[in-house]
Amino acid sequence: MNVKYLSICFSLLLGLVAACGPADIETTSQHQPILNGDRDTSQAHMAVVLVYMNGSMCTGTLIAPRTILTAGHCLDGQSTSSVTVGFGTYTSSWGGGDLDWINSEELKVHPQYDLGGGYSPPKNDVALIRLASDAPRGISLIPHLPHALGVTNADIGSNLEFVGFGQTETGSTGTKMTVTEELDWVCVDNYGCYYGGVRAGQYTIGQDQVPGGICSGDSGGPALIVRNGQEYVAGIASYTDQGCKSFGFSTKADEFESFINEFAGVTGELGDACASDQLCASGHCADGVCCSTACDDQCSACNLSQPGSCLPKAEGAVCPDANLCNGTETCQAGVCLAGAPLNCSNDNPCTAEACDPTTGCLNNPVESGLVCAPANLCQSAATCQNGSCQLGTETDCDDRNVCTQDSCLPDSGCLYQPVSDGTSCGGGLCGQAICSSGECMLTQVDCDDQNPCTNDWCDAELGCVNEPVANEVALPCGECQVCHAALCQPKPGCEIEEPVTCASHGAQPGALALVLLLLSLLALRPTLAFKKQGH
Repeated sequence: MNVKYLSICFSLLLGLVAACGPADIETTSQHQPILNGDRDTSQAHMAVVLVYMNGSMCTGTLIAPRTILTAGHCLDGQSTSSVTVGFGTYTSSWGGGDLDWINSEELKVHPQYDLGGGYSPPKNDVALIRLASDAPRGISLIPHLPHALGVTNADIGSNLEFVGFGQTETGSTGTKMTVTEELDWVCVDNYGCYYGGVRAGQYTIGQDQVPGGICSGDSGGPALIVRNGQEYVAGIASYTDQGCKSFGFSTKADEFESFINEFAGVTGELGDACASDQLCASGHCADGVCCSTACDDQCSACNLSQPGSCLPKAEGAVCPDANLCNGTETCQAGVCLAGAPLNCSNDNPCTAEACDPTTGCLNNPVESGLVCAPANLCQSAATCQNGSCQLGTETDCDDRNVCTQDSCLPDSGCLYQPVSDGTSCGGGLCGQAICSSGECMLTQVDCDDQNPCTNDWCDAELGCVNEPVANEVALPCGECQVCHAALCQPKPGCEIEEPVTCASHGAQPGALALVLLLLSLLALRPTLAFKKQGH
């Protein structure tokens, strides 16, 4: 199939078509039609649909959920029972094709629509269809151009892309075709415009059909324009000359924004707060506001100094992607550049470092039991347990000596160093203990009470203890004396024999002196016994 020439509408019966639009629009231009269109199967244009009504056909565009934008003359006099919409790329006279058909639920023709006639072009040629069910999954809307982005004379010379199911240069219809043409005329005057033999209605845009353009069956189809990277429906195919040779005009969609939005339930103007694309007249909700474009560049936003306009973010602004492993991305000269890769090292020998683009660093535990620190003279080998390094068993270097400082060196083992001499190491009630050359030396207390009738010792908690000997023990403590109740007392029944002095005839001074000496000695040594001597 080649160029699409849409006019008003087509009667579709067993594959045969016949014009059914205004028959008397004429022009004196002698341009020959250029029929070089291409078949359109792009996913981006799946929103362009075939509108079938009572044996006739037009084209339309899905501009909002369940809302089709088409021409007024396509739906004028129709009812919902007679209008169905086909999503796909082609249909055929024998019932073939790939179209998915959906019934209509409501029709709305502009209240000031005027078919015109003769040399008078149509006016307000715009209408809407509400579908009885949702469009097939995966189809993206093509929003109508908002008035804030409307077409003006400044756009003359810009490209328009026409898409429709209408008649080609071979006379066939029913296949979605596309052709690109420059915008030549923009008319907004109340009484229409006149361009050297070409009559234009109010609120229309037109082209000279060179190299191609609209023809019968393309009525209601879109004239697409690109604004800031976003495709919009700028025109709704309305009428052409009798042979589709010299001119084609489309209703200027931006002039009917309010009418369209009211029916589609779309109220958001540029800059208004929004939660979804369907709430915006532009069809784009970006950064929380209705935006002129999708504004999906990471270094642009629609809620900056001019809400509703997609503007570049500040230099250095964060523009994160879906990969946490490549660092924090920032905007540099309008381009989102990756930051430093994420460092997932944690100096833990018991985890395996990795990075997941979605969650970031992963530190998965290695197998338990793996050695994570070697053994030495002070400690056995450390092993991994559930992702952590568990220390081995420490060497016991305690010599139980308070007069040494105990330590351990991995290379040489236990080390015992004497504390300073004179350092206290214990003692108490039984004496003072101090360290000397690494040994604890004790100076003991003397508990001897000089009493032969007590047992003497030192108790660490009580101090000196002088305990009486047992009464049953007849411990001698002197001549005719024994211990009793810790006292040295006379022994019952025991008498000390008196010393006997030898008599002689006539006392001699020398003998008397000797007796006195002996008695003196007995007093000094009570345990000595002397026997009597006779003559």
